Amino acid sequence: MNQLVLAGVVALCGCNNSALSSGGDAAMGGDATLVTDGAVDLVTPAPFDLGGFCGDPSSPRIEFNAALANSPAVSASFDALNCCDAAELSVVSMQIPEPVFVTWRHFVGQPPDPPTTLDLANLPAGWQVAIYTGCSPLQQPGCTPSDSYPTGLAGSLTVARTAGGGYQMSACLTAAESAGAPHPLLHFLRFWTPTVATP
Repeated sequence: MNQLVLAGVVALCGCNNSALSSGGDAAMGGDATLVTDGAVDLVTPAPFDLGGFCGDPSSPRIEFNAALANSPAVSASFDALNCCDAAELSVVSMQIPEPVFVTWRHFVGQPPDPPTTLDLANLPAGWQVAIYTGCSPLQQPGCTPSDSYPTGLAGSLTVARTAGGGYQMSACLTAAESAGAPHPLLHFLRFWTPTVATP
């Protein structure tokens, strides 16, 4: 009897391991710096911890529909626009079908200015945050993303300036389609990254 119980416990322990683990995913892409050595991370997970999904100070993760990647390549880039401050995070992994881009714009002169932590469900005037899959219109003007979420996000995005004039960012966010507005590709997303800086 005890051997049967032990065998059941061992079998259930295996259920906690994702069959979609990231394996050899790179922790970072070539366009950004993951700030981990002695730097204070920009995001404190609470109250935006998304049920414990966010908070690992050394490893980003993303869940795209049912695919989970525990160490996707996350990079940051600065977008030079004449209307506003702008940057984006790009996420690539073998476990997700398309690259994901989290973009933000801040219209100059409308507070809050960086450094700030944004509540994505209640963005202040002057700020825009969007998710695109496939390509980013900020980096490739005229491209057609395979899917987009210009609204309907929840969680947080923290933005601060770097000494070199770029930005450092961290994010803990989620996006989900509603029954009345289905999406062509991205039905559910959770994304966490500790601090990433633009080059």
